[in-house]
Amino acid sequence: MRSRFILSTVAVAGLVLAATTTTGAVSQATTSDDVSYADYLDDANTLYDPDSGQYIIVETVGSAQCGKTLPEREGAWMCLENATYGTDPVDPTWVSSDELMGEQENLSQAAVASTATCVLGGCWTRESSVRTTFKGSGWYGYGGTTLGNAEIHFRVALSGFATKSTNVWFRSTRGVRDMVFAGDRLYLSAKYPGGAPVNNGAAYRYYPFGKVAANTTATWLGGYGSYENTVQYATIVHNYSWKDPSSQYPGRWYFYAKSIRMVKGSNGYTYPDLTRPASPRGAGWKTS
Repeated sequence: MRSRFILSTVAVAGLVLAATTTTGAVSQATTSDDVSYADYLDDANTLYDPDSGQYIIVETVGSAQCGKTLPEREGAWMCLENATYGTDPVDPTWVSSDELMGEQENLSQAAVASTATCVLGGCWTRESSVRTTFKGSGWYGYGGTTLGNAEIHFRVALSGFATKSTNVWFRSTRGVRDMVFAGDRLYLSAKYPGGAPVNNGAAYRYYPFGKVAANTTATWLGGYGSYENTVQYATIVHNYSWKDPSSQYPGRWYFYAKSIRMVKGSNGYTYPDLTRPASPRGAGWKTS
Protein backbone atom coordinates (compact mmCIF):
# COMPACT_ATOMS: atom_id res chain seq x y z
CA MET A 1 0.00 0.00 0.00
CA ARG A 2 1.28 3.44 -0.80
CA SER A 3 2.36 5.56 2.16
CA ARG A 4 0.45 8.77 2.68
CA PHE A 5 0.30 11.64 5.10
CA ILE A 6 -2.59 11.15 7.48
CA LEU A 7 -4.79 13.95 8.77
CA SER A 8 -6.45 13.26 12.11
CA THR A 9 -8.89 15.42 14.06
CA VAL A 10 -11.80 15.12 16.44
CA ALA A 11 -13.93 17.28 14.17
CA VAL A 12 -16.10 15.87 11.41
CA ALA A 13 -14.85 16.87 7.97
CA GLY A 14 -16.72 16.88 4.69
CA LEU A 15 -14.57 15.36 1.98
CA VAL A 16 -14.96 17.25 -1.30
CA LEU A 17 -12.71 17.24 -4.32
CA ALA A 18 -11.35 20.74 -4.92
CA ALA A 19 -11.33 22.76 -8.11
CA THR A 20 -8.40 24.99 -9.01
CA THR A 21 -8.38 28.75 -9.48
CA THR A 22 -5.45 30.45 -11.17
CA THR A 23 -6.39 34.11 -11.15
CA GLY A 24 -5.22 36.87 -8.84
CA ALA A 25 -3.46 40.21 -8.63
CA VAL A 26 0.22 40.89 -9.13
CA SER A 27 2.78 40.57 -6.34
CA GLN A 28 3.60 43.69 -4.37
CA ALA A 29 6.70 44.89 -2.57
CA THR A 30 6.65 46.02 1.03
CA THR A 31 4.64 49.09 2.02
CA SER A 32 3.64 50.47 5.41
CA ASP A 33 0.29 48.67 5.13
CA ASP A 34 1.75 45.20 4.57
CA VAL A 35 2.62 44.38 8.17
CA SER A 36 -0.78 42.72 8.62
CA TYR A 37 0.32 39.97 6.25
CA ALA A 38 3.48 39.13 8.24
CA ASP A 39 1.83 37.34 11.15
CA TYR A 40 4.87 35.04 11.51
CA LEU A 41 6.89 37.95 12.95
CA ASP A 42 4.62 38.08 16.00
CA ASP A 43 5.50 34.52 16.99
CA ALA A 44 8.92 34.11 15.42
CA ASN A 45 11.15 34.44 18.47
CA THR A 46 8.93 33.78 21.45
CA LEU A 47 9.07 29.99 21.68
CA TYR A 48 12.38 29.58 23.54
CA ASP A 49 12.15 29.27 27.33
CA PRO A 50 15.64 29.95 28.79
CA ASP A 51 14.66 28.48 32.18
CA SER A 52 13.83 25.05 30.79
CA GLY A 53 15.99 25.25 27.67
CA GLN A 54 12.97 24.15 25.65
CA TYR A 55 10.86 25.64 22.87
CA ILE A 56 7.33 26.17 24.08
CA ILE A 57 4.02 26.81 22.35
CA VAL A 58 2.86 30.41 22.55
CA GLU A 59 -0.89 30.92 22.44
CA THR A 60 -1.95 33.38 19.76
CA VAL A 61 -5.38 34.99 19.71
CA GLY A 62 -7.78 32.21 18.77
CA SER A 63 -5.63 29.23 19.68
CA ALA A 64 -6.44 29.55 23.39
CA GLN A 65 -9.96 28.31 22.60
CA CYS A 66 -8.77 25.01 21.19
CA GLY A 67 -8.67 23.26 24.55
CA LYS A 68 -12.37 23.94 25.08
CA THR A 69 -15.35 22.05 23.77
CA LEU A 70 -17.15 23.71 20.85
CA PRO A 71 -20.08 25.05 22.93
CA GLU A 72 -17.60 26.60 25.40
CA ARG A 73 -15.60 28.57 22.83
CA GLU A 74 -15.79 32.35 22.74
CA GLY A 75 -14.80 34.69 19.93
CA ALA A 76 -12.73 33.69 16.93
CA TRP A 77 -10.52 30.63 16.98
CA MET A 78 -8.33 28.45 14.78
CA CYS A 79 -7.12 25.02 15.82
CA LEU A 80 -4.44 23.15 13.90
CA GLU A 81 -4.84 19.46 13.15
CA ASN A 82 -2.58 16.55 13.96
CA ALA A 83 -0.63 15.34 10.92
CA THR A 84 1.23 12.04 10.91
CA TYR A 85 2.89 9.73 8.41
CA GLY A 86 1.19 6.37 7.87
CA THR A 87 -0.47 3.98 5.46
CA ASP A 88 -4.23 4.40 5.85
CA PRO A 89 -5.33 7.98 5.09
CA VAL A 90 -8.15 9.26 7.24
CA ASP A 91 -8.73 12.01 4.68
CA PRO A 92 -8.38 10.97 1.01
CA THR A 93 -7.84 14.61 0.01
CA TRP A 94 -4.61 14.75 2.06
CA VAL A 95 -1.59 14.99 -0.24
CA SER A 96 0.03 11.60 -0.72
CA SER A 97 3.71 10.76 -0.77
CA ASP A 98 3.36 10.20 -4.53
CA GLU A 99 2.82 13.93 -4.97
CA LEU A 100 5.23 15.10 -2.30
CA MET A 101 8.14 12.74 -2.76
CA GLY A 102 7.61 10.84 -6.00
CA GLU A 103 6.72 7.20 -6.48
CA GLN A 104 7.99 5.34 -3.42
CA GLU A 105 5.97 2.18 -2.94
CA ASN A 106 7.98 0.61 -0.12
CA LEU A 107 9.37 3.35 2.11
CA SER A 108 11.10 1.90 5.17
CA GLN A 109 10.64 3.59 8.54
CA ALA A 110 14.22 4.86 8.33
CA ALA A 111 13.53 6.35 4.91
CA VAL A 112 10.37 8.00 6.19
CA ALA A 113 12.24 9.49 9.14
CA SER A 114 14.87 11.00 6.87
CA THR A 115 12.44 12.50 4.34
CA ALA A 116 9.40 13.64 6.34
CA THR A 117 8.54 15.11 9.72
CA CYS A 118 5.12 16.01 11.10
CA VAL A 119 3.84 18.03 14.06
CA LEU A 120 0.53 19.53 15.07
CA GLY A 121 -0.47 21.58 12.04
CA GLY A 122 1.32 19.87 9.18
CA CYS A 123 4.15 17.90 7.59
CA TRP A 124 7.44 18.88 5.98
CA THR A 125 9.27 16.75 3.44
CA ARG A 126 12.87 16.92 2.30
CA GLU A 127 12.55 15.77 -1.30
CA SER A 128 16.24 16.35 -1.93
CA SER A 129 19.09 18.56 -0.74
CA VAL A 130 17.57 21.41 -2.76
CA ARG A 131 13.80 20.88 -2.49
CA THR A 132 11.30 20.78 0.36
CA THR A 133 7.53 20.97 0.85
CA PHE A 134 5.03 21.79 3.57
CA LYS A 135 1.34 20.97 3.82
CA GLY A 136 -0.89 21.63 6.78
CA SER A 137 -4.46 22.28 7.86
CA GLY A 138 -6.68 23.45 10.66
CA TRP A 139 -10.28 24.20 11.61
CA TYR A 140 -11.42 27.77 12.21
CA GLY A 141 -14.60 29.28 13.59
CA TYR A 142 -16.31 31.80 15.80
CA GLY A 143 -17.79 30.96 19.19
CA GLY A 144 -19.66 27.68 18.94
CA THR A 145 -19.77 27.81 15.14
CA THR A 146 -17.23 25.91 13.03
CA LEU A 147 -16.79 27.89 9.83
CA GLY A 148 -14.40 25.76 7.80
CA ASN A 149 -11.23 23.76 7.38
CA ALA A 150 -8.28 25.57 5.77
CA GLU A 151 -5.38 23.82 4.03
CA ILE A 152 -2.09 25.36 2.91
CA HIS A 153 0.81 24.06 0.84
CA PHE A 154 4.10 25.22 -0.67
CA ARG A 155 7.22 23.80 -2.28
CA VAL A 156 10.61 25.58 -2.12
CA ALA A 157 13.45 24.81 -4.55
CA LEU A 158 17.01 26.10 -4.12
CA SER A 159 19.32 27.12 -6.95
CA GLY A 160 22.63 28.48 -5.74
CA PHE A 161 21.73 31.39 -3.48
CA ALA A 162 18.26 31.82 -4.96
CA THR A 163 14.97 30.26 -3.86
CA LYS A 164 11.75 29.67 -5.77
CA SER A 165 8.44 28.79 -4.14
CA THR A 166 5.86 27.04 -6.30
CA ASN A 167 2.57 25.24 -5.65
CA VAL A 168 1.83 27.92 -3.06
CA TRP A 169 -1.86 27.31 -2.52
CA PHE A 170 -4.76 27.77 -0.12
CA ARG A 171 -8.06 25.92 0.10
CA SER A 172 -11.00 26.08 2.52
CA THR A 173 -14.21 24.13 2.86
CA ARG A 174 -15.97 27.50 3.23
CA GLY A 175 -15.76 30.39 0.82
CA VAL A 176 -13.55 33.28 1.96
CA ARG A 177 -12.81 36.87 0.92
CA ASP A 178 -9.72 39.10 0.99
CA MET A 179 -7.43 36.09 0.77
CA VAL A 180 -3.76 37.18 0.70
CA PHE A 181 -0.59 35.17 0.18
CA ALA A 182 2.73 36.47 1.55
CA GLY A 183 6.32 35.27 1.32
CA ASP A 184 9.57 36.27 3.01
CA ARG A 185 13.13 35.11 3.51
CA LEU A 186 14.33 35.00 7.12
CA TYR A 187 17.80 34.55 8.56
CA LEU A 188 18.25 32.32 11.60
CA SER A 189 20.59 32.99 14.52
CA ALA A 190 20.93 32.43 18.26
CA LYS A 191 19.18 35.76 18.81
CA TYR A 192 16.47 35.00 16.24
CA PRO A 193 15.87 31.21 16.31
CA GLY A 194 12.53 31.74 14.59
CA GLY A 195 13.99 34.05 11.98
CA ALA A 196 14.20 37.74 11.15
CA PRO A 197 13.75 39.29 7.68
CA VAL A 198 16.90 39.49 5.55
CA ASN A 199 17.93 42.92 4.29
CA ASN A 200 15.42 44.66 6.56
CA GLY A 201 12.45 43.07 4.83
CA ALA A 202 13.51 43.68 1.22
CA ALA A 203 12.65 40.07 0.29
CA TYR A 204 9.05 40.34 1.46
CA ARG A 205 6.28 40.05 -1.14
CA TYR A 206 2.54 39.63 -0.92
CA TYR A 207 -0.12 38.51 -3.39
CA PRO A 208 -3.70 39.79 -2.84
CA PHE A 209 -5.88 37.06 -4.30
CA GLY A 210 -9.35 38.12 -3.16
CA LYS A 211 -12.41 35.85 -3.09
CA VAL A 212 -12.01 32.07 -3.02
CA ALA A 213 -15.03 29.80 -3.41
CA ALA A 214 -15.56 26.86 -1.08
CA ASN A 215 -13.48 23.76 -1.89
CA THR A 216 -11.56 25.69 -4.54
CA THR A 217 -7.77 25.94 -4.61
CA ALA A 218 -6.32 29.45 -4.85
CA THR A 219 -2.75 29.53 -6.17
CA TRP A 220 -0.05 32.22 -6.04
CA LEU A 221 0.38 32.77 -9.77
CA GLY A 222 4.11 32.71 -10.56
CA GLY A 223 5.07 31.83 -7.00
CA TYR A 224 7.61 33.59 -4.80
CA GLY A 225 11.32 34.07 -5.42
CA SER A 226 14.21 35.44 -3.36
CA TYR A 227 17.97 35.90 -3.42
CA GLU A 228 20.46 36.47 -0.58
CA ASN A 229 24.04 35.24 -0.23
CA THR A 230 25.43 36.38 3.12
CA VAL A 231 23.66 34.65 6.03
CA GLN A 232 24.67 31.17 7.20
CA TYR A 233 21.20 29.84 8.03
CA ALA A 234 17.86 30.83 6.53
CA THR A 235 14.26 29.77 5.93
CA ILE A 236 11.41 30.71 3.61
CA VAL A 237 8.09 31.55 5.26
CA HIS A 238 4.65 31.72 3.67
CA ASN A 239 1.71 33.46 5.31
CA TYR A 240 -1.94 32.89 4.33
CA SER A 241 -4.62 35.36 5.44
CA TRP A 242 -8.36 35.46 4.83
CA LYS A 243 -11.68 36.91 6.05
CA ASP A 244 -15.13 35.40 6.27
CA PRO A 245 -17.79 36.67 3.83
CA SER A 246 -20.33 37.13 6.64
CA SER A 247 -20.34 40.28 8.78
CA GLN A 248 -21.31 38.03 11.71
CA TYR A 249 -17.71 36.83 11.83
CA PRO A 250 -15.38 39.86 11.73
CA GLY A 251 -11.60 39.98 11.72
CA ARG A 252 -8.97 38.02 9.84
CA TRP A 253 -7.70 34.46 10.22
CA TYR A 254 -4.13 33.50 9.33
CA PHE A 255 -1.95 30.42 8.97
CA TYR A 256 1.80 30.46 8.29
CA ALA A 257 4.59 27.93 7.95
CA LYS A 258 8.36 28.08 7.45
CA SER A 259 10.50 25.78 5.35
CA ILE A 260 13.09 23.52 6.91
CA ARG A 261 16.43 25.23 7.53
CA MET A 262 18.71 25.92 4.59
CA VAL A 263 22.46 26.12 5.15
CA LYS A 264 24.95 28.18 3.17
CA GLY A 265 27.85 26.51 1.34
CA SER A 266 30.45 27.75 -1.11
CA ASN A 267 28.12 27.26 -4.09
CA GLY A 268 24.82 28.22 -2.50
CA TYR A 269 22.28 26.89 -0.03
CA THR A 270 21.15 23.32 0.61
CA TYR A 271 18.77 21.43 2.90
CA PRO A 272 21.10 19.02 4.74
CA ASP A 273 18.37 17.64 7.01
CA LEU A 274 14.85 18.22 8.36
CA THR A 275 15.80 20.82 10.98
CA ARG A 276 13.01 23.37 11.45
CA PRO A 277 13.28 26.93 12.77
CA ALA A 278 11.63 27.88 16.05
CA SER A 279 7.89 28.45 15.71
CA PRO A 280 7.85 26.57 12.39
CA ARG A 281 4.10 27.05 11.91
CA GLY A 282 1.33 29.00 13.56
CA ALA A 283 -2.24 30.16 13.15
CA GLY A 284 -4.67 32.52 14.77
CA TRP A 285 -6.98 35.48 14.36
CA LYS A 286 -6.62 39.26 14.39
CA THR A 287 -9.09 42.12 14.39
CA SER A 288 -7.74 43.44 11.08
